[in-house]
Amino acid sequence: MPVRDPVARDGLQEDEIDLRDYVRVIARHAWMIVGLAVIAVIVTLAIGFFQPPTYEARALVAITRPQFVMNFEPRMSAAPDISTPSRALVSLATADDVLGAVLSSVSTHLPPRLQSVDGLRSVLAAGTTSDPTLLELKARAGDPQQAATLANTWAEVLADRARAIYGQSQGDVTSFEARLAEADARLTKAEAALAEFQARNELNVLKDQLNALRKDQQSYLSERDAITRLIADIGGFRGQLGKYAPDAHVAPSDDLIALLLETRAFSAGMMASSDSTSTSSAGTSASNGGTTAPIQLQVFNTGAASPIQLQVSAGEAFTNKKAGELQEALDDLAASLRVKSSAIEARVDESTPRSLKLQGAVQRLQNEADRLTLERDVAREAYQTLARKTEETRIAVQGANGQIRIASQALPPSVPSSNKTRDATVAGFLGLLVGLAVAFARDWWRRGTQTAGQELASPQPLPEAAIRS
Repeated sequence: MPVRDPVARDGLQEDEIDLRDYVRVIARHAWMIVGLAVIAVIVTLAIGFFQPPTYEARALVAITRPQFVMNFEPRMSAAPDISTPSRALVSLATADDVLGAVLSSVSTHLPPRLQSVDGLRSVLAAGTTSDPTLLELKARAGDPQQAATLANTWAEVLADRARAIYGQSQGDVTSFEARLAEADARLTKAEAALAEFQARNELNVLKDQLNALRKDQQSYLSERDAITRLIADIGGFRGQLGKYAPDAHVAPSDDLIALLLETRAFSAGMMASSDSTSTSSAGTSASNGGTTAPIQLQVFNTGAASPIQLQVSAGEAFTNKKAGELQEALDDLAASLRVKSSAIEARVDESTPRSLKLQGAVQRLQNEADRLTLERDVAREAYQTLARKTEETRIAVQGANGQIRIASQALPPSVPSSNKTRDATVAGFLGLLVGLAVAFARDWWRRGTQTAGQELASPQPLPEAAIRS
């Protein structure tokens, strides 16, 4: 490279470049530059003349979207809009196992130098086109038919391998069928377990027993409450009889009230069991100008066929009991009612543990029935889901609904891929570049040598210490 003097020359500044220096260098070494270019062209033409022609075949693999998407079971399906990355297929195309499969298919038609994966990789090239959904596969060989066979075989192997990885294949159908058989076995086992349980299930019987026991308890409690109210009424009426002397006869109305209380005591159990209401009305004697009004007594019991009706005159007596005798009869009636209430309380206490035991047995059987039913339902749902997915995969595989397809097969090329004119032109251009580089390097070396010689020939100034001495 030309070296400028430290002092400005020919009116140029120090930081400016003089193109005339470069032209002088090129002119000085023109023969060398042209000679290197000519030698490169001659060598390239000679190599191309003695080298056998190379043919290149091209095949296209398309990455397409499915024409239709079956989705029998959405819970086990991925999103339908999935595009296989073309760059992943470029890397997959040159993988060892893919090239090994290609080599095993066409090894008998290849020369010895290509009988290995590395040798085969040297004549194959994969890349994307302007359309990212198309993958271009190139194969070079000395024979046109051999190049086409190699490209087509490579495309078929790549498409099959890509469909196995990114799409659905027969292996997916086999896998789903195996899982479907397992789900069928689980469903059969769950249904058999539920049927065996139902054969010994006493849940309905226990529920009926529990309902009957609860009705009895409710009847006991209603009868006890009725007896309690009746005892209270007897106590209140007995207090009203205190207005009579023990040996005095009571009024017919009081005699009727006593009869009503005895009737209620008799029908207390029946009234409680039928959950009915009793009403009674009693008319008292009334005197109005010597006329007596009748006394009416009606006891209504909706559990009976017809109500009890009594009608007597005002002055008629029922028992002719004295007040003391009637009080003793009421005391005996209250005592018998208390005994009956205690017996009812004992029945309630006795039935409570049995009721609780029946409740626990019913709940345990209900829990077991729920568990077995849930297992049956889950197994049935899993079987139905896998059955739909298996059928969907089977139809997809049989219909060739894949995303990777061979778009175009390679034909035997008729023109070699190597172009001698193009190769010679490129070689000549590279020779010119090499010649220019060598010319400028030689000029830079020459100028550096001259500068070093001038510095050695020029006198050096003496040091200041030598001058003083």
